[in-house]
Amino acid sequence: MRQSGQEKVSEETFVEKIKLFQAAWKNFEVTKEEITEVDFSLKKKKARVVVDLAYSAFTPNGEKVSFAGNALLGFRHQYGYWYINQAHIPGFSD
Repeated sequence: MRQSGQEKVSEETFVEKIKLFQAAWKNFEVTKEEITEVDFSLKKKKARVVVDLAYSAFTPNGEKVSFAGNALLGFRHQYGYWYINQAHIPGFSD
């Protein structure tokens, strides 16, 4: 798994980062999610989806922190399925 602009990390490390990110916040509220770009090639076995994303995260004491920007998901086609192999999410990957 590769976070955009960062070194490749194992799937286990990436999942642990997601769990830590989720644990840091009480809840999330998505305010915008619009797919702006889809690019894929069956020949290259790659795909990419860009989403204009905005969301707010709330701390346990109710403080609101907002994040916005382009989210990117990269996919690799293998064994008949598409797998996420790259991710960039505003506020998470920054």
